[in-house]
Amino acid sequence: MDLFLDRLRSAISRDPEAVAFLGRGGGLRYRDVRSLVGSAMRLLDAQGVRPGRVVGLNMPQSPLHLVAFFALARLGAITLPLPWNEPDEERAHIAKAFGASLVVSGRADGGAPGLPLVLLDTLSARGDEDGLDAWPFVPRPETPVRIALTSGTVGERKGLDHTHGYFSARIARGGYVAAAAPRVMPSRLHVNAALQAALHALCSNGAVVFPARYDTPGLLEAATRFAVTHLMMPPVHAANLAAMIANDTPALPLLVQLRLVGGTASPSVIAAIQRRITRNVYGSYSTTETGNLALSTPETFAAFPGAAGRVRPDVTLEVVDEGGNPVAPGVTGEIRVRVAGMPSGYHGAVHAERFRGGWFHPNDRGRVTAEGIVYVEGRVDDIINVGGRKVSPSYVERILEEHPHVAEAAVFALADPGGNVRTVAAIVARGAIDWASLARHAQERLDVLAPWHYHEASSLPRNTMGKLVRKEIPALAEGPLRHPR
Repeated sequence: MDLFLDRLRSAISRDPEAVAFLGRGGGLRYRDVRSLVGSAMRLLDAQGVRPGRVVGLNMPQSPLHLVAFFALARLGAITLPLPWNEPDEERAHIAKAFGASLVVSGRADGGAPGLPLVLLDTLSARGDEDGLDAWPFVPRPETPVRIALTSGTVGERKGLDHTHGYFSARIARGGYVAAAAPRVMPSRLHVNAALQAALHALCSNGAVVFPARYDTPGLLEAATRFAVTHLMMPPVHAANLAAMIANDTPALPLLVQLRLVGGTASPSVIAAIQRRITRNVYGSYSTTETGNLALSTPETFAAFPGAAGRVRPDVTLEVVDEGGNPVAPGVTGEIRVRVAGMPSGYHGAVHAERFRGGWFHPNDRGRVTAEGIVYVEGRVDDIINVGGRKVSPSYVERILEEHPHVAEAAVFALADPGGNVRTVAAIVARGAIDWASLARHAQERLDVLAPWHYHEASSLPRNTMGKLVRKEIPALAEGPLRHPR
């Protein structure tokens, strides 16, 4: 099979003068990428990087991030992503937990205690380095290349061991809309889906775009300036982008795919994105463990509002009851999935119960129709029991976010003075909000499951993929109380 390094070398040979990177630190051509990777390989080899060594990678969102990853992969090292924006203690914990013996970073304070640091904040090349093309060690499909980390939004981060072959297969099944020489603006590169989207662009003789700023105006400016064709962002960021655009003429008409990642958007949010950003909105139901499981197209969003997507042909997805028995189409239960070549367990054999009987259990609740349309209704371990009626916080959040003055919502459980469990919501408002109006909207749609209290928040705790960090949400109850019952 063609590994991603083989595909990159082919792209360089096809058009060495094509632009590979645009934007901040960009303007590099494919021939520059080959030389810089060769230069990085020699630097890392001199620092003792060898096949099978676990190397922490703590790099900013820049071309050097990708150059370092390519160099480590070509040397046969195993890359361990160390999220750029995490506190020092979290980086140190990840490095220790997954056996890193060296850290490559773009800043002098980006290492981990007790581990050697290779500073890679600049890199130069003569132009004739050939490490990418010729090196004594040659990776094979079974060669380990990366430890992919889960988000850690509901517990400890877990790792997945990826080989060169499996990682390359994940890129091939990424669900990217075809475009000649795509220009991709990925989200944070330490995240599996973002890294694979960038590699898809480079293996297709496209370009990876790096905005000067990663706030909402910065993303819009870069997408417009560099004629981006593929953009990835969480639904909440896309909703914020749509809100800052003044009219209903799509601001990014050249986009062939705006990929919503990290969650399912409500129908009203999808409609706003299609009116103001692009009509080419796509979504997916994906996990770090398996990759894409179901895909949504603009047609899917129109025909099946609220759906996560249609199950891919190469995926087996079932919904089962508490006894593990498959349920009828349309009945809610626990989701389990099977994908060819997926890992059989986590790094270190932790949480073995998630991989059992040839299935992966993502801990999601949902239903699938007879037509193969998936609706994800939240996580199994997030369900709130209100007087015997069970509800997913994410379901309540989507209802609340349909109110025109709610930018974001986070729902959690809290006991009332009588000891009864109730739903409570933290709200990030969009403009001036009529709290009584929001309460009526929720009551009409949710009845007894409507939030008992509303707390106003300036922001919600999210990771870099836009997912709510639910273990931090209850602390928002300390915020200003609005419209208490």
